[in-house]
Amino acid sequence: MPGTFLPDFQITDLTGDGRAYGMHGNIRVFVDKGIPGDVADVQMVKSFAKDKTLATGKILAVKKKSALRIDPFCKHFIHCGGCQWQNISYQNQLRFKQEQVEQLFRKAGDQQFEKLPILPSPMERNFRNRVTFTYSNRRWMSPEELRDSSVDRRPAGGYVLKGNNDRIMNIEECLDRKSTRLNSSHLVISYAV
Repeated sequence: MPGTFLPDFQITDLTGDGRAYGMHGNIRVFVDKGIPGDVADVQMVKSFAKDKTLATGKILAVKKKSALRIDPFCKHFIHCGGCQWQNISYQNQLRFKQEQVEQLFRKAGDQQFEKLPILPSPMERNFRNRVTFTYSNRRWMSPEELRDSSVDRRPAGGYVLKGNNDRIMNIEECLDRKSTRLNSSHLVISYAV
């Protein structure tokens, strides 16, 4: 299964933890950075020995963008594991989260709950109160950075890459957390290097 090319693969839904997926026969294929409604060429990269109905895939090209898709505001979004839904509008994020909460209550068998709406934050950026900032003496570099000899190759301070806990991406800016936290992190890096 890994290596299988899935042309015109339809991404249909999101899981409770925010992963997009579509179906390939009876196999649920999770696709990072996908959005329900996307049609994309996908390559399967991993199957699971314990559950043959699950696999992960990588988008090679988005053929038809979902009506829900927006341009992410962070330059690190494509590779970073810090945010999952920056390519979906905030209003649609709230709608998906509301559906997930209601689904959890239905699964628990409680049909008698009062459905309260999720309260939106007044800030759509710089809103995070807590983040896990990680440091490494060996930073991960994107394919674009590897081609640029002027890129700083020093140790990294940032987030782990999505699905790669041993790779740290250097973060120059993060629009989901307060800049004072990022400045503090940069001070630690400059002191340690």
